[in-house]
Amino acid sequence: MKKIISILSLHLLASFAFAKISIMATIPALGLIAKDIGQDHVVIENLFDKPIDPHHFHLKPQQLSLINNSDLVIAAAEFSNKIPAPAEKIISLCFHGHPSCNHHHEGEAFQHHHDHDDSVTHEWLSFEHSLELAEKITEKLCSFDPSSADFYQKNLEIFKSNILNLLNFYKNKQLIHRNIFFHDSFSHLKFELDKDFGPGLYTCDEGTLSASFLAELIENQNKYQFIIIDATTNSLLLDKLEEKIKLPTKFVETMGYSDYKSFYSFLEEVLVSIT
Repeated sequence: MKKIISILSLHLLASFAFAKISIMATIPALGLIAKDIGQDHVVIENLFDKPIDPHHFHLKPQQLSLINNSDLVIAAAEFSNKIPAPAEKIISLCFHGHPSCNHHHEGEAFQHHHDHDDSVTHEWLSFEHSLELAEKITEKLCSFDPSSADFYQKNLEIFKSNILNLLNFYKNKQLIHRNIFFHDSFSHLKFELDKDFGPGLYTCDEGTLSASFLAELIENQNKYQFIIIDATTNSLLLDKLEEKIKLPTKFVETMGYSDYKSFYSFLEEVLVSIT
C-alpha cells in the first residue's frame, strides 16, 4: 500500500512540475506568437471562436471564465482596456498609460521610434510589433517558468530570425500589381516594407471614403487587380462599393482563425495575398 501511495505521489508531483501555462488570446494570431515561443509548455485558447469587430463586442460569462482561469492573457491593443484582469496578467501593446505598457522594442531593422498610444491597431499585422510582442511573451513565460528560460529564449531567437528573414524578402520583392483595400488593416506592413500596395478605402471607423476619392477610384479602377477584404468587413458597405467598382474581391484572413502551424505561416500567407 505504501509503495502504491508513493508511486501516486510521484505522478502527482510530476504533473505539477510539468503543468502547462494556460494562455488566452483575444486574437488567434497573437496566440500563434505565444505558441511559437512556448511550444509544448503552453496551452492556447482563443477568446472568440470566430472573427469579431474588436471595436464593438461584449464579453459573455464563458469568456469571462476563460479569462479568470488563464495564467496569462495576450490582448490586442484595442481589447486591452476591456479585459477584466490584473495588469500583470495581460500582455499587450496597449494604450499609453496602461500599467502593463512598460516595454519598447528597439530593433535595428526599424529606423523609427513608435510611441504606443491609442493609435496602435492591427499590431499582429506588423513585423516590428510582432517582434515586440514575442519579447513580452518570452519575458512573462520566463518569469512563470524560470527553469525553462533557456528554452523560451532559444525559441525567441528562432522567431526573430524567421520574421526578419520574411521582412527582408518582402522588402526586396517587386510588386506585380496593386489592389484596393477595403480597410486600413495593412498600414503597418506598408510602412515597414516601404511599399504602396494600393489605396485604403476605410479606416476602422468607416469614415475616410470621400465622394471625390471614390470618383477617382472608379475612373482608374483598371489600374488595380482586386478589392481586398477581411472577415469583419461590413457587407452592406461592400455591396454598395461593388456596385460602383467592378473589380473581383479577394478575402484575406487577417486574424489567424484558419489552421496555421506558426505565426510565420500566418504572416506569410497575408503577404502573399496582398502583394
